[in-house]
Amino acid sequence: MKFTAYLSGSTATITRAEDHNTSACRFENATDLGNQILAFTNPYTAPVDTPSYRIDPTDAGLRISNAIGHIDLPWRWVNIVGNAL
Repeated sequence: MKFTAYLSGSTATITRAEDHNTSACRFENATDLGNQILAFTNPYTAPVDTPSYRIDPTDAGLRISNAIGHIDLPWRWVNIVGNAL
């Protein structure tokens, strides 16, 4: 499993690639999404709830969701994806 992320204007895209399956989620108005993801390295960080997306911690990592879907980001990928954004 591999995650990649990039920011284009104010739209963040996080992609998950695994064997023969690739999925991606786009998050609008996400210019601060990278910093918000990185903030979860502190265990006392509260969930993030914006009009465009929400970030919730789970036992396995973070769930980043919007109105049409979500992507589950394992803890080991938090710094990589957060820094990419």
